[in-house]
Amino acid sequence: MVSIKVAFINRKKQIGFTLMELLMALAIVGIVAVFGIPSMTQFLASKRTDSQINEFLTTIREARTSAMKLNSTIIINPINGDWTSGWQMGLDANGNGSIDSILRESSIDSNELQFDSIPSNLSFDARGRATPTLISITPLRCGTTNPRRDIDVTFAGYIDITRCSCETMPCP
Repeated sequence: MVSIKVAFINRKKQIGFTLMELLMALAIVGIVAVFGIPSMTQFLASKRTDSQINEFLTTIREARTSAMKLNSTIIINPINGDWTSGWQMGLDANGNGSIDSILRESSIDSNELQFDSIPSNLSFDARGRATPTLISITPLRCGTTNPRRDIDVTFAGYIDITRCSCETMPCP
Protein backbone atom coordinates (compact mmCIF):
# COMPACT_ATOMS: atom_id res chain seq x y z
CA MET A 1 0.00 0.00 0.00
CA VAL A 2 2.93 2.35 0.55
CA SER A 3 4.03 2.03 -3.05
CA ILE A 4 0.61 3.20 -4.26
CA LYS A 5 0.83 6.46 -2.30
CA VAL A 6 4.28 7.20 -3.67
CA ALA A 7 3.07 6.76 -7.25
CA PHE A 8 0.10 9.02 -6.54
CA ILE A 9 2.30 11.74 -5.04
CA ASN A 10 4.74 11.67 -8.00
CA ARG A 11 1.89 11.95 -10.46
CA LYS A 12 0.47 14.93 -8.60
CA LYS A 13 3.81 16.76 -8.73
CA GLN A 14 3.95 16.47 -12.55
CA ILE A 15 0.74 18.44 -13.18
CA GLY A 16 1.22 22.01 -14.55
CA PHE A 17 4.09 23.98 -16.09
CA THR A 18 7.32 25.20 -14.62
CA LEU A 19 8.21 28.84 -14.79
CA MET A 20 10.97 28.03 -17.28
CA GLU A 21 8.54 26.23 -19.63
CA LEU A 22 6.12 29.15 -19.46
CA LEU A 23 8.85 31.68 -20.26
CA MET A 24 10.04 29.58 -23.22
CA ALA A 25 6.49 29.40 -24.59
CA LEU A 26 6.08 33.18 -24.26
CA ALA A 27 9.44 33.75 -25.98
CA ILE A 28 8.38 31.56 -28.92
CA VAL A 29 5.03 33.37 -29.21
CA GLY A 30 6.88 36.71 -29.14
CA ILE A 31 9.27 35.66 -31.91
CA VAL A 32 6.42 34.42 -34.09
CA ALA A 33 4.53 37.70 -33.52
CA VAL A 34 7.57 39.82 -34.43
CA PHE A 35 7.92 38.07 -37.78
CA GLY A 36 4.24 37.36 -38.40
CA ILE A 37 2.63 40.76 -37.82
CA PRO A 38 4.49 42.63 -40.62
CA SER A 39 3.73 39.79 -43.03
CA MET A 40 0.08 39.88 -42.03
CA THR A 41 -0.07 43.66 -42.58
CA GLN A 42 1.38 43.26 -46.08
CA PHE A 43 -1.03 40.41 -46.78
CA LEU A 44 -4.06 42.47 -45.70
CA ALA A 45 -2.93 45.48 -47.77
CA SER A 46 -2.51 43.21 -50.79
CA LYS A 47 -6.01 41.75 -50.32
CA ARG A 48 -7.56 45.24 -49.99
CA THR A 49 -5.84 46.29 -53.21
CA ASP A 50 -6.96 43.11 -55.00
CA SER A 51 -10.52 43.70 -53.86
CA GLN A 52 -10.59 47.29 -55.11
CA ILE A 53 -9.01 46.40 -58.47
CA ASN A 54 -11.42 43.48 -58.91
CA GLU A 55 -14.32 45.87 -58.28
CA PHE A 56 -12.97 48.13 -61.02
CA LEU A 57 -12.50 45.21 -63.43
CA THR A 58 -16.02 43.97 -62.72
CA THR A 59 -17.36 47.41 -63.60
CA ILE A 60 -15.43 47.41 -66.90
CA ARG A 61 -16.68 43.92 -67.83
CA GLU A 62 -20.24 44.80 -66.85
CA ALA A 63 -20.07 48.00 -68.92
CA ARG A 64 -19.10 46.06 -72.04
CA THR A 65 -21.81 43.47 -71.49
CA SER A 66 -24.45 46.11 -70.75
CA ALA A 67 -23.54 48.08 -73.88
CA MET A 68 -24.15 45.04 -76.07
CA LYS A 69 -27.25 43.95 -74.16
CA LEU A 70 -28.88 47.40 -74.15
CA ASN A 71 -27.59 48.25 -77.65
CA SER A 72 -26.39 51.61 -76.39
CA THR A 73 -23.25 53.44 -75.27
CA ILE A 74 -22.14 52.78 -71.68
CA ILE A 75 -19.69 55.13 -69.96
CA ILE A 76 -17.53 54.73 -66.84
CA ASN A 77 -16.67 58.06 -65.20
CA PRO A 78 -14.70 58.90 -62.06
CA ILE A 79 -16.72 60.32 -59.19
CA ASN A 80 -16.01 64.05 -58.87
CA GLY A 81 -13.30 63.72 -61.55
CA ASP A 82 -11.08 61.58 -59.28
CA TRP A 83 -10.76 57.82 -59.84
CA THR A 84 -9.52 57.28 -56.28
CA SER A 85 -12.92 58.52 -55.03
CA GLY A 86 -14.66 55.77 -56.98
CA TRP A 87 -16.49 55.51 -60.29
CA GLN A 88 -19.91 55.36 -61.89
CA MET A 89 -21.10 53.29 -64.81
CA GLY A 90 -24.09 54.54 -66.71
CA LEU A 91 -26.08 54.75 -69.89
CA ASP A 92 -25.41 57.52 -72.43
CA ALA A 93 -28.86 57.52 -74.05
CA ASN A 94 -28.50 60.74 -76.06
CA GLY A 95 -24.87 60.26 -77.19
CA ASN A 96 -23.51 63.46 -75.61
CA GLY A 97 -20.67 61.68 -73.76
CA SER A 98 -22.14 61.95 -70.27
CA ILE A 99 -24.07 59.53 -68.09
CA ASP A 100 -27.85 59.94 -68.33
CA SER A 101 -28.79 57.13 -65.94
CA ILE A 102 -26.45 55.43 -63.47
CA LEU A 103 -26.38 51.63 -63.64
CA ARG A 104 -23.59 50.97 -61.12
CA GLU A 105 -21.57 52.99 -58.66
CA SER A 106 -18.55 51.86 -56.72
CA SER A 107 -19.08 52.00 -53.01
CA ILE A 108 -15.53 51.14 -52.01
CA ASP A 109 -13.00 53.47 -50.51
CA SER A 110 -10.19 53.20 -53.02
CA ASN A 111 -7.76 55.49 -51.23
CA GLU A 112 -5.25 52.61 -51.32
CA LEU A 113 -4.76 53.06 -55.08
CA GLN A 114 -3.15 55.61 -57.34
CA PHE A 115 -4.52 55.67 -60.89
CA ASP A 116 -1.94 56.65 -63.53
CA SER A 117 -2.42 57.18 -67.25
CA ILE A 118 -6.19 56.81 -67.25
CA PRO A 119 -8.55 58.79 -69.46
CA SER A 120 -11.33 61.03 -68.13
CA ASN A 121 -13.79 58.22 -68.94
CA LEU A 122 -14.11 54.80 -70.52
CA SER A 123 -16.88 54.14 -73.00
CA PHE A 124 -18.23 51.08 -74.79
CA ASP A 125 -20.39 51.31 -77.90
CA ALA A 126 -23.37 49.08 -78.73
CA ARG A 127 -21.03 46.42 -80.15
CA GLY A 128 -18.92 46.31 -76.97
CA ARG A 129 -15.98 48.11 -78.57
CA ALA A 130 -13.88 50.61 -76.65
CA THR A 131 -11.16 53.11 -77.37
CA PRO A 132 -7.94 51.19 -76.60
CA THR A 133 -6.82 52.32 -73.17
CA LEU A 134 -3.96 51.52 -70.81
CA ILE A 135 -4.74 52.02 -67.13
CA SER A 136 -1.87 51.83 -64.63
CA ILE A 137 -2.86 51.28 -61.00
CA THR A 138 -0.21 51.57 -58.29
CA PRO A 139 -1.01 50.56 -54.71
CA LEU A 140 0.17 53.08 -52.13
CA ARG A 141 1.88 50.16 -50.33
CA CYS A 142 3.47 48.83 -53.48
CA GLY A 143 5.91 45.95 -53.17
CA THR A 144 6.63 42.39 -54.24
CA THR A 145 3.47 41.02 -52.59
CA ASN A 146 1.37 43.97 -53.78
CA PRO A 147 2.65 44.90 -57.26
CA ARG A 148 1.53 47.55 -59.71
CA ARG A 149 -1.04 46.48 -62.30
CA ASP A 150 -1.47 47.62 -65.89
CA ILE A 151 -4.95 47.05 -67.28
CA ASP A 152 -5.10 47.11 -71.07
CA VAL A 153 -8.60 47.58 -72.49
CA THR A 154 -8.44 46.57 -76.15
CA PHE A 155 -10.49 47.86 -79.09
CA ALA A 156 -12.68 44.75 -78.87
CA GLY A 157 -13.35 45.55 -75.20
CA TYR A 158 -11.28 42.73 -73.76
CA ILE A 159 -9.13 43.21 -70.68
CA ASP A 160 -5.51 42.13 -70.23
CA ILE A 161 -3.91 42.53 -66.79
CA THR A 162 -0.15 42.67 -66.25
CA ARG A 163 1.52 42.71 -62.83
CA CYS A 164 4.93 44.32 -62.65
CA SER A 165 7.48 46.03 -60.47
CA CYS A 166 6.52 49.28 -58.81
CA GLU A 167 9.44 51.10 -60.46
CA THR A 168 8.68 50.01 -64.06
CA MET A 169 6.23 52.22 -65.93
CA PRO A 170 4.45 50.91 -67.99
CA CYS A 171 4.80 47.18 -67.48
CA PRO A 172 7.03 45.53 -70.06
